[in-house]
Amino acid sequence: MIQKSNKKIGIFDINDKAKESLYHQIRMNSADMDDYEQKYKGLKHMFYEKRWFKEIAKEFNLKISIFDQTFKNYSNASLRINVIMEKIWAKE
Repeated sequence: MIQKSNKKIGIFDINDKAKESLYHQIRMNSADMDDYEQKYKGLKHMFYEKRWFKEIAKEFNLKISIFDQTFKNYSNASLRINVIMEKIWAKE
């Protein structure tokens, strides 16, 4: 996407690695362990560190903005982040 984009790359609804324990705790509290394991069997959610996106932005000389989701009626919003990377054009 970095090579294809003319200006910006948006990556949304990313599981925040810093909140992974809370993510699992919330889900375990809503069901007993057997129900939890059955319901989420085979569903491996990926979690990303903000640092990973920052390293990519640095490598490709991109401006980066990382921010928490703030959707009021989306229960996962408090566990997710969004990333926007922007190409920095050199002045000619």
